[in-house]
Amino acid sequence: MRVWEKSHFNSWQLYGHSHGNLDDIGKQYDVGVDANNFLPVSFANLKELMEAKKDNFNYILPDTLKKEGKKN
Repeated sequence: MRVWEKSHFNSWQLYGHSHGNLDDIGKQYDVGVDANNFLPVSFANLKELMEAKKDNFNYILPDTLKKEGKKN
């Protein structure tokens, strides 16, 4: 799934069971152990990884929403 609920707010999508076969797009990350040396990924590590990733392709800047008078 390349678009998920609230992805336009730059939310994360964590997934598994893809056996490392999907390329991450934006703020996605395969947390399956088979894609991570058979080890769990800590939240601290996830946070660091996600902050370094590019924004989601459908990210709407908060200032844009304010100008249009929309709510999250």
